[in-house]
Amino acid sequence: MNLQTFKIEWAIPEDEQKWLKQHCIGKTLNFPCGQSTIGYRADIDKTVYPDKIANLNNPLKYFTPWSFDTVLCDPPYFFYSKFKWLQDLKKIARKRLILCTPAIWVYLGRKTWKRRIFAISHGKLFMKIYQIFDRTNQPLTIWLDFSNLVQKTVIK
Repeated sequence: MNLQTFKIEWAIPEDEQKWLKQHCIGKTLNFPCGQSTIGYRADIDKTVYPDKIANLNNPLKYFTPWSFDTVLCDPPYFFYSKFKWLQDLKKIARKRLILCTPAIWVYLGRKTWKRRIFAISHGKLFMKIYQIFDRTNQPLTIWLDFSNLVQKTVIK
């Protein structure tokens, strides 16, 4: 896959970044970040000074599952010809996954994810489509209480 570096025409306008920040929940991973200032920034291009240099082809090499509340992803559109990276990002996102997509339908699973779709135009020829997925089955926290298994002894 062709690994391109950031191009200035890919920059997210300030008003769009503000809108995106309003849709991020908690700790946010922005991958690939380009010049965006939102959240913890990861990119393969070191010239955009990311917090972590990472390749979107293998996100789980750099980030553990459930490590961010929100994952924001606005990749070069040629990434939508293969989807392994998307399956990995879904594992990293605890609560929300925000994808900027071409005019394609991304399916993550109805029982696991609820989707909203937004189209943003800056008066240019093309619209940006954001698909925002909210996890419907929040991770389960299991607390084990062993107190009833421990014999209580009172020493007098």
